[in-house]
Amino acid sequence: MGCTQEAIDIFEAERAAKGSQAICQRLTWTSEEVDQKLKGIMKAAFDNALKTAEEYVPAKQGELPSLVAGSNIAGFVKVATAMHDQGDWWTQ
Repeated sequence: MGCTQEAIDIFEAERAAKGSQAICQRLTWTSEEVDQKLKGIMKAAFDNALKTAEEYVPAKQGELPSLVAGSNIAGFVKVATAMHDQGDWWTQ
């Protein structure tokens, strides 16, 4: 679930107390909605990888940037930013 036990306990108490009016949503999507959302996610991932590669990895003239490098760097930056935002950071 990706939550701490404390958060899960809150979700479960809310579910038990409020039934269908609880915090957790149960969404139903059509196959077209799923495809549309997946397409958006994939486009955003591609655009992010391309932008990050262009920023951090110099490409040779006439060569496209490395999407593999861009994806890996973007993932690292995302984790490092999250760690910083949560206060799990170090300075030297």
